[in-house]
Amino acid sequence: SSHPDPILDRFCLQILPEIHHKIKWLNLESSSIERILVTNYPNLYGLGLYDVEIETALSLFMDKNQILALMIERTTYAKVSPTDDANARILTHIFTTFSNLQYFNFCPSSIWNQRLGFANPYPEDIQHTFRDFKDDQVISYIDYFQERQSSLCHIYLYPEQLKYYYTVTNKLSGGLLTCVREISLYDERPFEHEFFLRIAQSFPFMKVQGCA
Repeated sequence: SSHPDPILDRFCLQILPEIHHKIKWLNLESSSIERILVTNYPNLYGLGLYDVEIETALSLFMDKNQILALMIERTTYAKVSPTDDANARILTHIFTTFSNLQYFNFCPSSIWNQRLGFANPYPEDIQHTFRDFKDDQVISYIDYFQERQSSLCHIYLYPEQLKYYYTVTNKLSGGLLTCVREISLYDERPFEHEFFLRIAQSFPFMKVQGCA
C-alpha cells in the first residue's frame, strides 16, 4: 500500500472540492491519479499523463467524451520495442475511448514506451497503424531536425474537427482545414513567403498564430 501523503490528502479532500468546477486541464502521475480522478471536473477538456499506465488512466476517467486534448509522456523506458499490432491496439483504444479528441501528443520520451511508438518511422507504417479508422483519411508526414537530433511525426484525420494545430513546419502538405482557429509554427529552417501562402490557404479561418 502507498504511504500517507498529508499534502495530497489535503489537496484531494479540501482543495479540489472547492475548485473542481474551475479546472480545465489536469497533469497526472501514477502516485496521485486514482485519488484525483475520484472528483468530477465538469469543465475539464485536457489531460496530461506522466509515467502512468495508459489502460489504468482510461479505466479511471469518468466522462471521457469531454476530453479534447491528451498528452502522454514516459520517462522510464521499456525493454521491448512496441510492435505494429500493439501500436494499433493502443491507439485505437485511445481514440475510441476519447471520442471527441482533437489534439493528441506523444512527448519525445514516450516514443518507445507504453507501446506508443512507431518501430519504422515511414508514412506507410503510420497508415498501417491507423488501419482501423475506416471513416477517416489518415494524413501524416515526418520532420527530421538535425540540430535537435530528433524527429516529429504529424498525424491528423480528414475530415477534421480540431481547432488547434501545433508545431506546423515547412513540410505542411496543404489541404483545407476549416475548423482550425489557432496554430503554432516551429522549424529549424526559416519560413519563406510561399509557406505563408500555404498557411493562408490551409487555415482560412485562423485567428491566432504563434511561432516557436
